[in-house]
Amino acid sequence: MSAWFRVAEAWDDDTLAALGNVGLLRRAARDVESGKVDWRERASDHAILTVDGQVVRIDGRGPREARCDCPAPGLCRHVLAAAVWLRQRAADGDAASTETADTPADAPVASSAPTVPTAPTAPTAPTAATDATAAVATGPASTTPEGVPTGDSSDARAEVLGLDPARLLRAAGKAGTRQAAAWFAAAVVTPAPDDGAVRIEPRGRNLLVSAAALPATCRYVAGGGFDGMVSELPASRQSAAHLAAIALIWREAGRPFPWPPDVDVPDTLAAPQATADNVPRVPGRSLTDDERHFVGAVRDALRALVSGGLSHVSDVTAQRLRAMNVSARSEGLPRLAGLLRELSGTIERLHARSHLADERQALQVIARTHALCLAMLAATESVPRAMIGQVRREYTVAADRTLIALGARWWVTRGGARGLTTTFWDTATGELLQATAARPDATDISFDRQGAWASHSLWPGAGSPQAVLTAGAVHVVKPRLADAQRLGIGGETRASAQPAPAVDDPIWAQMGCADWRIVANQLRADIGLCAEPQEVLLLRPARLDKPRLDEIRQTLDWPVADAAGRWLTLQLRGEDLLRQRIEWIDDCQGNFDRVRAVLVRIDRSDPVPVLEPFSLLVADGPAMRVVALDFTQRVRRTLAGSLTGRILRMLEIRKAAPIVFTPQGIGYRIAAPVLGVLEAQAATGRPMLGESARVTLAGQAALARTVGLDRFATAIERYVAQADPARNLTLVHLASMLVALDGIGEATGATPAA
Repeated sequence: MSAWFRVAEAWDDDTLAALGNVGLLRRAARDVESGKVDWRERASDHAILTVDGQVVRIDGRGPREARCDCPAPGLCRHVLAAAVWLRQRAADGDAASTETADTPADAPVASSAPTVPTAPTAPTAPTAATDATAAVATGPASTTPEGVPTGDSSDARAEVLGLDPARLLRAAGKAGTRQAAAWFAAAVVTPAPDDGAVRIEPRGRNLLVSAAALPATCRYVAGGGFDGMVSELPASRQSAAHLAAIALIWREAGRPFPWPPDVDVPDTLAAPQATADNVPRVPGRSLTDDERHFVGAVRDALRALVSGGLSHVSDVTAQRLRAMNVSARSEGLPRLAGLLRELSGTIERLHARSHLADERQALQVIARTHALCLAMLAATESVPRAMIGQVRREYTVAADRTLIALGARWWVTRGGARGLTTTFWDTATGELLQATAARPDATDISFDRQGAWASHSLWPGAGSPQAVLTAGAVHVVKPRLADAQRLGIGGETRASAQPAPAVDDPIWAQMGCADWRIVANQLRADIGLCAEPQEVLLLRPARLDKPRLDEIRQTLDWPVADAAGRWLTLQLRGEDLLRQRIEWIDDCQGNFDRVRAVLVRIDRSDPVPVLEPFSLLVADGPAMRVVALDFTQRVRRTLAGSLTGRILRMLEIRKAAPIVFTPQGIGYRIAAPVLGVLEAQAATGRPMLGESARVTLAGQAALARTVGLDRFATAIERYVAQADPARNLTLVHLASMLVALDGIGEATGATPAA
């Protein structure tokens, strides 16, 4: 019997019900009893089954990582039926033949099921009939669960103690690690009654970890590794909760879990009682009476702005918001000042009828600023530092280190500020760092895109960003580091350029993220008023599809996939500032097999974050070349290769390719119609709801209650009862967060055509 197949014995009913629900598990069991499950392909590291006409691919990572070609979102009954059926086969010893052959003689062969190439290639366009089957049959090159030692998997506790902490921390991500540490600390240091104490119980071949401080019971499935852990939590919180559970198992065994140095965790072995000194707190301060009065004035001004109608804004409104921005800075509220500055720039563009701004964007910024004001006014003790912000970042001198240059981007905010940000990989900590040179406005005529790129030095000895990226790496002496992955320029820091590691150096495989689930979890964790969002991500795609032009949205969409076949869409808007990036990506179409990584900026101007590429890491012989899309010079081409010609070619590709449909989740389907009504009300300033709007909102409120979104449903009903600006902005903020959380999910089942 294959080692991975023995893992199926650990998929008990409680574990499968936690993945789905009891009703879904019953339906799956009936499918098994009715004989609707059978082999399609069985190999030494995975199985492909047919379940009631659908194709399911499953391996040792368990049902959580299984893939089905049915259109149902999330875990479906076909995957559960496959798990139940394999569990029965494993108990009967029915997989002996997988030791000697990938496919037994009596098993049908999966027709035309391609494998994912190790390097991106130009695949042929799949047909509609084979597309879904190919997406399911294709799997990662290795299906070994995260950090599981090879060999017998009967001792789940020993498996947990053998997991690699570094791999676990990478899988959880930075935000997930912080959340896991907070849950772990609360479980360890907070006194709890017997029913709230930490419990680690063996259940068959599995381990159950529960505590009052954990958001749900976490199950470690023997042989499944970290990826195979199960809990009844949404995907955005699973990694953090599972990491906390692993740390609690380590603690029970008398081993301290090696948390990162920047994560504050109490002594895990002594488990001290909670005191005023060691209970984790979010640093902050109380608002003065003057500050509270000012925040209230901003709140009232925002409501008046919506009441007047965003289609009727004047230049006086923008001037007033700029004055409030200055006042917010003088009051020591930089986070509020930044939002007001962004809003003033948006209102200026609205007044000028610029195509770069619309009422929807303005309403999103107003709602976010209004929510921040309400949260600060509602704070009874102290306002978290993340809500207040920092006037100046506090830099501390760190140890000397080598930084690998990854890219640079030029940016201009709606408020007029401009700058150039260079991104590095810190070989000491394994994190992205950013160094920014900026100006508050355009008064410094020497600081433009080319001047900042070629003339302004980052540090003495290193030269300009152009020189640093050309060299590939830089050794920095006395670097000044701040929170939010910031790296100070100038000062006492000195640097010297160095060549980048060779293209076959293992360090390139350690950089960034190659699993899109981690990306989704990071984006979800960055939502909220107290979040400190990450600005950039380094992605290592296994496959890059051809970019497509969306004429309606005026964007260039670039699908990229990880090794497991999950797709993300990188996007560039059709703006003058980004035109060179669009042309560069189009130029690289014939060399996508040489692109090793893509550096992206997370644009949060819309409810759903957009991943905006600005740099490519390209294998160029023995060296790794950095292509900064905003700056690297392109080869001039003939008229046939002009922008017009390229757009026409992309249009032809778009006509020939089938439409990629990614089904929207229930959150989006509930919130999007609500946002449409609210945007129409805010644009016109009309206080009364029309009959059509009332019917729409009532229907969405009923649907929200059906799926358990009671708070959102109540907010809708309150707005229908009294449609005033305050309730409009509150509902816009709630709906925007719901759309963002729902829209970050990974695409499944649909593979872009070549």
